[in-house]
Amino acid sequence: MLDEDADESAEEVAEAIFDMMDTDGSGNLTMHEIKSAFENLHTGLTDDDVAEIVSRMDADDSGEVDREEFVKLITQILEGNL
Repeated sequence: MLDEDADESAEEVAEAIFDMMDTDGSGNLTMHEIKSAFENLHTGLTDDDVAEIVSRMDADDSGEVDREEFVKLITQILEGNL
C-alpha cells in the first residue's frame, strides 16, 4: 500500500497516525478518540461500527487501543499483509 520510494516506513506512518488520533496524549486511543477521527474523515460509520473496529484492534480487551496494538495492525495493513 505504501510507495516503495517513500521516505517513511509503514511503522513510522502508523505511529504518526496514532499520535494524531491520541488527542489527550495518554498513549491509548479511547472509543471517543477513534470515533472522532472517523467523524473527521466523514466515513459515516455508526457507533456500532466503531465499537467493532475497537474490539478487533484491542488485543488485550482493555476497552482502549494502545500504541503497540494500533501500530502493529496499521503497519500490517500498510504493508499489504492483511
